[in-house]
Order: sequence, then structure tokens, then C-alpha cells
Amino acid sequence: MKRILSLPILLVLLCSTIEAQAQQRVRGIVVNQHGEGLEFVNVVAKRLSDSTFVRGAVTDSLGAFAFEGLPEACYLSLSSVGYEQASHPISETMRITLREAVVELNSLVVKADRPQIRLRHGALEMSVQGTTLAYRSDIMEVLGQVPGLRTSLDGSVGLISGGRLMIYLNGREVHEVSDLRMIDIKRIKSLSLDNAPGARYPSDVRAVLHIRTERDLSALSIRLMSWNRLAHFFSSRGEAHLAYNKGKANYYAMLFYGRARKRNTQDLETLISETEGTALEERLTTNLVIKPGGREVKLMGGADFSPRSNLRLGVKYVFGRDVELSELNDYSRSYIGPKLNDEILSLTQVEDPSALHHLNAFASWDLTPRINLTLNGDYLDKCLDRDQTSSEQSLLHQTTTPIVIHSKSHRRLWQGNAILGYSFEGGQALELGIEANDITGDSHQLYGLDLKRVSDYTNDERVFAGFASYRFALKGWDAQLGLRYERAQSALHNRLVGGKDLDRSWGDLFYAVKLSGKLGKTMHSLSLGSSILRPTMEQLTNNTYRSNQYLMQEGNPNLVPQRNHSFGYNLIFSNYYFAASYALHRDLIATHIRANREVPSGYIFAPANYRRASSLELVANARERWGWYSLSATAAYQYNHIEGLREGLMHQTKPLYYLRLNHGFTLPRGYYLEAEYSYQSASTMKIYNLERRHVINMYANKSFFDGRLQVSLRLMDLLRTGGSQLSTAIGGVALRQSEYSDSRSIHLNFTYRFNKERKYRGRDTASEAINRL
Repeated sequence: MKRILSLPILLVLLCSTIEAQAQQRVRGIVVNQHGEGLEFVNVVAKRLSDSTFVRGAVTDSLGAFAFEGLPEACYLSLSSVGYEQASHPISETMRITLREAVVELNSLVVKADRPQIRLRHGALEMSVQGTTLAYRSDIMEVLGQVPGLRTSLDGSVGLISGGRLMIYLNGREVHEVSDLRMIDIKRIKSLSLDNAPGARYPSDVRAVLHIRTERDLSALSIRLMSWNRLAHFFSSRGEAHLAYNKGKANYYAMLFYGRARKRNTQDLETLISETEGTALEERLTTNLVIKPGGREVKLMGGADFSPRSNLRLGVKYVFGRDVELSELNDYSRSYIGPKLNDEILSLTQVEDPSALHHLNAFASWDLTPRINLTLNGDYLDKCLDRDQTSSEQSLLHQTTTPIVIHSKSHRRLWQGNAILGYSFEGGQALELGIEANDITGDSHQLYGLDLKRVSDYTNDERVFAGFASYRFALKGWDAQLGLRYERAQSALHNRLVGGKDLDRSWGDLFYAVKLSGKLGKTMHSLSLGSSILRPTMEQLTNNTYRSNQYLMQEGNPNLVPQRNHSFGYNLIFSNYYFAASYALHRDLIATHIRANREVPSGYIFAPANYRRASSLELVANARERWGWYSLSATAAYQYNHIEGLREGLMHQTKPLYYLRLNHGFTLPRGYYLEAEYSYQSASTMKIYNLERRHVINMYANKSFFDGRLQVSLRLMDLLRTGGSQLSTAIGGVALRQSEYSDSRSIHLNFTYRFNKERKYRGRDTASEAINRL
């Protein structure tokens, strides 16, 4: 009897021993389709036999999770809001990618208790879907709501504090504003602004904006858009987007056409006290009417493939043709002392066509669950061909002077990079990368009716870079450390004048440190870094441009790079955001003005280096919703100071105070209305003192056919204060300028969505170089 009873006991003990021996340790990281760690993902271990619960965990700020003593006869079930649920067999080390869930919004539902802003890996992240931002029809209106960003009436986006902003759409860098117009706002999941982007990005980048959209629903997608604007002149553009997904391949194409024209009026008064051999003061008054316009055509096509689940390949080609046509009417009067020296009436025609070819290819390969390799390559060809024809009539001397200037440049760029990522246990991540680019080009300028060659040069620039970035958890906080080394060689060969060649090189090491995490209900981020800003190719040329015989613009081949050191802090509590940043600049690149001794009352604009400068910026944002009414308020303070005594800069620095209020009204039957007011105080920006501004804009939107058709109306700058007034004093030149543009305008936008479309997965690597071209 004892033997019979002992047999089941032995079997139970044996099974327990076998199960204990089969238990294992599991470490893993959960990422999205862009390789970013996902926080707060539920990871549940279940038995293979009956799917019963065994153990659960939640990923940390780096997307990492861990299990100790987990039975082998298990699998993992993962779930997170906004992502598809996934199941995976267990292994000792795991890297799991979650796909974004598709949500079709027939009508917009806004929840008052949903936080719109948060800090993620030290970057400010804003939700778009499910908020009033999804009502917009213009991407610039959406981006203008991101704290720290500014958008202008001409459709550009940048940082309030200045500096270079990189924009990525689903991991692909955006170089042209027309690329942003491609975005269907209803598909945008989130906007993420990183003011301390780290060593992975080029050293001149001040901030990086990531735009994430939901993935496509089905195989075929078509979207048509039309935009019309009336402001003295009529402007319009149209876009067509087509995508087709079949199996593991995705094909897409885009056609863009735009035609624009506007009118600007400028009044300038210049005093020149630096006169040679006389104590008389020179003075110039100018009234300038500018009618810029042009046509733009852009074609884009490409494809991406996933032959295996761990391999993604893609290629994209872009062709752009842009023709800028401008007409300038200039009336200038020159005085020497109280005496009228000359009275000039000038008419100028400028035709500035450009052509661009850009080819990008990428590959992303998950070599193992821990190791990922990304390769990117770019070829870019850009040609500029500018013709300026002027006729200057002297009303005092009864003479007419014809002026002809022809400038042409052609540049080519090759660039590539390789990034190797490795995920450690516990969620730590290491990235190593190398980059290289080569820019070659030539440029020349012809002057006068006989087309005399006045400049002719070739340039060659090579940049090599390597970086290392390490991210890890530090007592519940997310820490990032990065180093980047860049070696640049620049050669300028003057084919017209001997002995004027320039051959320069720079080698620089940059650092990036960031720490972010939570304290109670608040989120914090601290960052420290260094960067460099190299002059653009246009700034380094010997070319000269002129509006009339008194005003000339020149390049400066002797410019050196600008170096920066910055510190930043971010704080978020609920829907309240605060950011502070301070930066020191050495060899700041800014405009310099000097008297032109060859022409009485004439002066010259040219870029120059200022020895030292500093900037302080504070930004606060709050957003709340009460039923059908929502309010977003942004306030900013900025102080910029340049030590320009050596360059003769003479003005008192004024801080900037900025306020923007957005009042939103969600009305029945799908109507949405918004009123925006912004105020900018008198302030100093680099070498200029700016006058204060008040701007009021109105916006209305209505959707039809379950959101497929969207019609919006915008009334811009109702007070007609979109112009600007600026002044400066450098050495013996004092300049005051008032500009009044056709900023008061009406915009009408139509968008029709036949279906959803996919976006290119690659990343253009030619970021800094393309920007400088």
C-alpha cells in the first residue's frame, strides 16, 4: 500500500523537477515600425496548452521587459493602445515590433480628458487624432500649434528661436514644403519635437520634428487636393497622390503643380556717415514694389519591398522644376548733405529657373533580434540659372543705363550612411554610424550687355562623420549619451583670377547628453550639447546681385563655420508645457552692411562672422477644453545678444515677448471654427531691431460624405499687419526699412480622399548637404 501511494508522489516530484529545469530567463525589447522603444506595453506570458495566464510585465521607458523562471511551454501576448495585438513564442532574447493599428475616423470625436502632450525619450509629443487639430486642412496650421514652432504666411515652418529644423515623415526626411502638403491630416497620429536630437543627426541641427501617420487600409488609394488663394493676385496649386499595395510591395506616385504671385512694398531710408574727405552725410531713400511669382512642378515616384519580415528595401525618385519670375519697380533718391545727388527710376525683371533630380535608396535589415543595420544612399543634381535685366533711368541727368546679369551654377551631391543598432538586456540600446558626402560644382557670372565674365569658380567639399549614441535606463529615467566627429574639407578654385584659391579643412568633436523621466505627475528633460553651422554654398560664392546701383548683395568666401553650445530643460504637467534653453555662439553667421565707396549713397549687404553671441529662450504652452470650446495659449520670451562692437554694430538689444491664443469652436453637423490672435513685441533679432506686430486669423472647416470631402476657408491677417519694420546701425550705415506685403488674404481648400495611402519608409541621408545647396 505504501508503494502504491508513493508512486503518484514520485511522478509529481519528477514533473515538478522537469518543469523547474525547463524554466528560463527572458529579456526583450518592444519597438514600433521605426525602431523606437514603446513604453507601457502590456506583455503577458500564457501557456501554449490552454492560453491561461502565467505572468505579466509592462515595458519601461526604453521598451524593455524581463521575466525570470518562465516555463518554456509559453508564448507572449502583447497589447498597447494604438497598436495591433501580437503573439510571439518565447526565446532568451527577443526584439518584437508592433504594427500601428488602423482606425478609420468617419467623424471626429474629441475627449476633454485626453492628454495632448507628453515627453517621450526627452521629446515633446502631441496627439493629433482625436483632437481638434484633426479638423485642419492645412498642415501649416497644425504645425503652428506645436510649442516652439513658428509658421509664416508664405507656408514655411521653423523654430521660434531660429536654427535648423529637420522634419521627418514616417522616418523619411522632408526637404520641401510641398512634401508636407502631401500629408492627410486625418491620418496624423502624433507630432514629436526633439529640441536635443543627439549625435545621430548632423551637427548643425537645432531640433527634429517627427510626424507619424497611421498605415494604409487597403491596396489602392487616391487623394486629390486643390488650394486657392486671393491676395491682390490669384494663386493656386493642385496635387494628386496615388499608391498601390500588392503583397509585399508598395508603389506610389505624386504630382504637384503650383502657380503663385503676390505683391510687396518696401520703403527704405539709409544714412551713411562714413564719407571720405568730407563731413557731409549721405542719405538714400528708396520705394520698392516687388511682384514675386512663379511656377513649380514636382514629380515623385517610388516603391518599397519587404521580401522577408526582417528586411525592407526601397527606392524613390524626385524631379522638381521651379521657375521664379519677379518684377521690381524701384524709385530712389540720393542726397549728399542737403543736395539732391540723383533721382533714379528702375525697372527690373528676374527669371530664376531651377531643376532638381534626387534619387534615394534604403535598406533596413534585422540581422538578429538584437541587431539592426540601416543603409541609405542619395544622389542629387541641382542646377540654378538666373537672369536679371534692369533699366535704370536718371531723372536728374536724363540718362538710361541698361544692366544685364546672368548667374549660373550646377552642383552634384553623393551621400550615404550606415547605422548599426544593438539592443542590450534591460532595454539599453547602442547606435554606431558613419556618414560621407561629396559635393562638386561650378558657378560663373556674366555682367553687362557684352556679358563679360566677372566670376568663374569650381568648388569641392567632402564631409566624413562618425557617431556613437548609447541609451539606457538610470533609476527609472531615460538617459542618452552621444559623441559625433565630423571632418570637412572645402576647396574653392577661382578660374578667373589667379592666387585666389581657398583650401580649408575642419575637424570637430561634438557631444550630446540628455536625461528624461517622471517625478510624480510631472515629466522632465535636461539636455546639453554642442553643434556647428557651416555657411551655405551661396554664402561662400563670389557672386554679386543688385536691386539698383545703390544696393548690392555679395557672397563671402572667407566665412568660417559657426560653433554653438546649448543647454535645455523641458517640463510637462497634464496639458501644460514649459521649455527653457540657453546657447552660446562663436563666429555667429549674420548679415553685415557696409558703405559702397564706388557709388555715393550706396551700400553692400554680405554675410559675415561675429565673434560672440548668446541667446535665451523661454516657451510656455497650455491647452484646455470645456465642452464645445477649446483654448490653446502659447507665450514666449527670447533674448538675443551679439558682441558686434568690432564689426561696428551699434544698437540696443531688446527682448522678444510673444503671445498666441487659439480659440476653437466645435459645432454640430461637423462644423469647426477657430479664431487666432498673436502678438509680437518690438525686439532684436541678430543685427536688426523689429517693430511690434498684431495678427488675427480666422478659420472654418466642414466635412462631407463621412469625411471624404473636406472644405476649409481661411481669412489671414485681418488687421493687415503682416508687414514688418526693421532698423539697424553698423559702423557708419544706419538703415530703416518698412515692408508691407499682401498678407491679408483668403484661402479656399478642397480635399477629396478616395482611400488611404502609404508613405515611403526610407530616410534621405543628404540632410545637411541638401540644405546647404
